[in-house]
Amino acid sequence: MLALYSKFEAFVWKWLIKPFLALLVARYVYAFLLWVFKVDPGLWLASSLPGPTTHGLIEIGRWSVMGAPALMLLLMHEARRNSELYAAQRNSLLYEVRPQNRPRIAVKRAVPVVPDRPISYLFQHVHPAPFQTFLEKERVGNQVIEKFSAGALRAWGREIVGTQRMPLAEIPKEVWHSSRFTYWFLDGGEASKDICHVECDGPQRAPRLYSDLQVNRVQLESLWPRQASR
Repeated sequence: MLALYSKFEAFVWKWLIKPFLALLVARYVYAFLLWVFKVDPGLWLASSLPGPTTHGLIEIGRWSVMGAPALMLLLMHEARRNSELYAAQRNSLLYEVRPQNRPRIAVKRAVPVVPDRPISYLFQHVHPAPFQTFLEKERVGNQVIEKFSAGALRAWGREIVGTQRMPLAEIPKEVWHSSRFTYWFLDGGEASKDICHVECDGPQRAPRLYSDLQVNRVQLESLWPRQASR
């Protein structure tokens, strides 16, 4: 009901009040011109018509001379205003419908976790100073085995089967629950890759032996930052 009343008000203002005000202003302009220039175009227009020139025809002529241009100007103004409002509304609708440019989010590709450091690097990273006693090696070894068995740090190695060394493969974390390092990799340097690095006791089988133990540098440095190891 309120919307209908608002439309009626808009109709009355646009088609009744505005034209009346335009004609009223035109009438005052006409009176001003008649007073200043002493010229009455309405009288001339009424006299040019056939038949007797009455007062009513003179008034119609006066209203026509200034009223018709005033109404034409008003209609031109309304048409231009409506076209501008339509264009603004159309642009707003197009702006709302037009898909907005979404910010591109850079997706950082995950770096694959691969073996790239020997087990000796891990021990030297955790304990930079030279080992003085076997107890120091055992203390670091227990920390490393705890990380291996929890899955926080992955380990790779070559299983020793008889006299053969199997291809490098990841060692399951379950294997580390009962294991012990030989620590020979801390003394032999590069030449110690093929000797046994760790012995893992199985529940119903002989211990599994691994050589050439390797870890991932990014993983180990996230667990033991360099600042903390110094």
